[in-house]
Amino acid sequence: MRHAECLMLIAVVGPESCGKTTLAKAIAQHLSAPMVEEYAREYLELRSPGGSYSQEDVLNIAKNQWEREQQAVLKNSQNLVLDTDLLVIKVWWEQKYGSCHPWILDKLNQQPTRKYLLTKPDIPWQSDPLRENPNDRDFLFDIYQRELTTAHSDYEVISGDGPQRAKLAFACILGD
Repeated sequence: MRHAECLMLIAVVGPESCGKTTLAKAIAQHLSAPMVEEYAREYLELRSPGGSYSQEDVLNIAKNQWEREQQAVLKNSQNLVLDTDLLVIKVWWEQKYGSCHPWILDKLNQQPTRKYLLTKPDIPWQSDPLRENPNDRDFLFDIYQRELTTAHSDYEVISGDGPQRAKLAFACILGD
C-alpha cells in the first residue's frame, strides 16, 4: 500500500456516546481534511434496524471500515480524520464474543501509524437504538486506554464539553 510521508491519520476512538462523530467532524472541518465515517452505523441501520447482528456482520463491518480507510489513505497526502478504526471493532468484538477474529488482529497490525484521540465518557449518554452499553462506558474507556498503552500508540484523552473537547483535540493535533 502506498502511504504518503506527510499523511497524518487522526483516529477518534472510545466508548459509545462519547462524542466521537461530533469531534471527528469538528476536526475534519478545522483541518479542511476528509473524514472516513464509521461504517458500522451505516451497515446496521440498513441490515439490522432492530439492533440484532452476528459475528459475520461485525466482520463485514470491519472489512468495509478497513477498505474505506485504505481507499482514503491512497487519495490523500496530508490529513485524514477517522471516525473510528479497527481498534473500536476489536474492542467491540472482544466484549461481545470473546477472542477477536484473526482477520481484525492481522489488519490492526498492518495499520499505518496514527494519532489516537480517546474520548472520555464524561458527557451525558445519548440514547440511540444502535447503542448497547449505557452503563459500561467507564469500563470500556479503561479497555481502550489499556489497548492504546499496551500497543505504545500515540494517543491523547479528550474530555470536557463539546467546545472544550474540540479545543483540546486541536491542541493535541497541531501542537498548540
